[in-house]
Amino acid sequence: MSALLITHIGLLAGVHASDILVLRGQQLADLPVIANAWLLCVDGIIHDFGPMEQFPEHLPQGLET
Repeated sequence: MSALLITHIGLLAGVHASDILVLRGQQLADLPVIANAWLLCVDGIIHDFGPMEQFPEHLPQGLET
């Protein structure tokens, strides 16, 4: 399992809730962002993300970053 961890991202955009699969009409005008963010990709797929203030102390076991 390969992982990519990016920290201190100035602005991470398009971070809609995971239950939102399709955007239509006025929903397209909403672009949620996280300032000073982190992003974890596992095997090329986004695994987790959030603000640096909520960065986990420990990454999931078995990940090589």
